[in-house]
Amino acid sequence: MNSFKKLTIFCLSLLACSSLALGVGCGDSGAQNSSGGASSESSSTSPEELNYVYRVAVQNPTGFGLEDVPVSLLSGDTVVASATTNSTGFAYFRDDEETLELGKYSVVIDELPAGYTYLNEGEIYETVEVPETTVTIPLMPTGVMQGTLPTGQIYNLGDVMYDFTATTSDGSTFTLSEVLKEKQVVVINFWATWCGPCKSEFPSMNTALLQFKDTVDCLAISKTDGKDAVASFKQSNNLSFNMASQGAGGNIAEKFAVAGIPHTVMVDRYGVVVVNEIGSLPNVTDWTTRFETFLGDDYVPTVWGKNGPGGGGGDDGTPAQRVEPFIGAPSFSQVNDALGTDDAFDYRWQAEGVFSKDDEKYDLYSWPWVVRSEKDGNGKERTFLRPGNTAIPGENGKDSSIDYSYATL
Repeated sequence: MNSFKKLTIFCLSLLACSSLALGVGCGDSGAQNSSGGASSESSSTSPEELNYVYRVAVQNPTGFGLEDVPVSLLSGDTVVASATTNSTGFAYFRDDEETLELGKYSVVIDELPAGYTYLNEGEIYETVEVPETTVTIPLMPTGVMQGTLPTGQIYNLGDVMYDFTATTSDGSTFTLSEVLKEKQVVVINFWATWCGPCKSEFPSMNTALLQFKDTVDCLAISKTDGKDAVASFKQSNNLSFNMASQGAGGNIAEKFAVAGIPHTVMVDRYGVVVVNEIGSLPNVTDWTTRFETFLGDDYVPTVWGKNGPGGGGGDDGTPAQRVEPFIGAPSFSQVNDALGTDDAFDYRWQAEGVFSKDDEKYDLYSWPWVVRSEKDGNGKERTFLRPGNTAIPGENGKDSSIDYSYATL
């Protein structure tokens, strides 16, 4: 899902698992979860505000920044300064105490992220005597790791996964490393039989997986249901993909800090977490667009979201493109009708009191949430709210994979 700059009076929790299927997600007790994924998105200060001397970018081959990587500058064998990469993969070296002078320093990574090695093994990275320059160190994932995720850690976007094995509802064995020997992408979907948004995305998910059955595999793990309930649900809904009961894979849900559902993870052929997002994906193209990003003989490790496709981002983590909304916000009555409430739900698209683009507080790139109606896999008409910045396939010639900015409600 796209990340949201703000959610004002976001009181949809009582309705999250109803038949309205808001296209967001459910908490374990049925409450709506508005998070954009399990990975924490810390705020980063702009380079202008940092007034840095040097910065080091630690990235995968397509420029996705790797977080929490310790980096040092060395003069000979002496460590001159150390820093850790931020949420967009940059380590900043500043002249706070006038101790870091311009010079030619060796740049080293103190500890490589688990599952990564240098893309250009043996290359020497050095600074130059020019202020505010960037040294880029590209890293390459090496594949699914053996062992276990260290206690207390969770998986985030860009992390390489440790291998795991799960028993499916039909009694077969699903081992990540073995599946990736045959397929290029693995989907790990967290859901529950009581979750409306989970059930609303299964028809499109099933269709997409059948279309890509030669290259994509899936394991859908229930957060709360036992084996018999999962097996019965799969059969009654005529679903073709692997499903498993709670706790499967050594309780892999905990390792992704799964709270709201549906929660979808995708793992590429290198074992990298390339998708990690909460929310229902009700259209077939929501799935196929993501699949296609990670397929092909010429595939280079790519991450969806943040400073990658689906989230946009340049080398400083800003969106790849900024597009003004081409749709308007629905009225209060339209929103209340969609939610089945009686004028009980209030919301604002822009800041309070801002109603015109002439107001200096008006945000040109803030997209509204909109009311949508469509038929589900059983032909039943559904009405729901969806972030307006996720374009609906076929509308205005826009592609659903494009992230236009953020949506506010």
